[in-house]
Amino acid sequence: ELIVQGIALDLDDLESVRSFPGRYRDCMLELSNIGKEMEKEDSSDQTTTVATKKINVLMNNAGLAGFTSRQLTKDGFEKTFQSCYLGHFLLTARLFEEDLLNNTPENDGCLVINISSMAHNGAIITQNTSKESSDKEEGFVFGMDFNNLNSEVAYTPNLVYPQAKLANILFSKELQRRAQGKSANSWLTAVSLEPGIVATDMWRNANDFGYDPRTPRKPHQINNLTPEETQKTFLDQIYSFLLYSVMTPVERGANTQIWLASALPGDIQGGKHYDHFRNEKAVLDFDESKECAKRLWEVSEELTGIQFDL
Repeated sequence: ELIVQGIALDLDDLESVRSFPGRYRDCMLELSNIGKEMEKEDSSDQTTTVATKKINVLMNNAGLAGFTSRQLTKDGFEKTFQSCYLGHFLLTARLFEEDLLNNTPENDGCLVINISSMAHNGAIITQNTSKESSDKEEGFVFGMDFNNLNSEVAYTPNLVYPQAKLANILFSKELQRRAQGKSANSWLTAVSLEPGIVATDMWRNANDFGYDPRTPRKPHQINNLTPEETQKTFLDQIYSFLLYSVMTPVERGANTQIWLASALPGDIQGGKHYDHFRNEKAVLDFDESKECAKRLWEVSEELTGIQFDL
């Protein structure tokens, strides 16, 4: 019998992320007790084994975007960067630290899927003082902006979101390199993907995007604001309708994630990036920078206070 269980996790609170492995173990214990009760009622020879099951697929998918002004979490980090990337880095590290990722290659090991976005192509460095920056276009320098990770130098939604999504690609590639460096037959496979532009509630904070007119929830319910605070003009409503009509519906928004999560060995390659058509996608030079990925890993360890040694 299939059992689906939800476990609370707040990426905007790093303490919640650090303590997640304990809640996961508690959940497995609860399911184990349920399994034992099922065994008592089942007269067949089949047994139910649930206790402390290790994780086969870790999908780092959650995130926020579109804040019109710089927002900080209780940990003091810019909200988009923490929810889209830094929280996921810490979660992956803590699950590894607690030996909760499936580390048996004969059972296909563990697949880590980090959700990026096509927006990572627009990751702009606000101050060109980084040696890792490489691609230049129309006067812009593209790459990981280490001098502005917390948006203290400059902030706009169009700056922070691409940076966070670039970080997910670099994290995937560095995670794969470190895992592969430990063993040629690594038990861990790390990939990233871009799901396309999906009409989810993550855009609820963006003034330009409005809200999806197809959602059963009203905008003030999504934003926890009064109806007056979210009142849209007629033109705004038309714009929202046109915009969301060309986005990928939520029902299809996870197609690539599900395909990757259920892929057979050999169907996907660790360290690669996939698009919303399930194709392996070439990335730009700044996405492939080993020096930049290594630096991001080390900075992330420092920011989250964890030593992530595979």
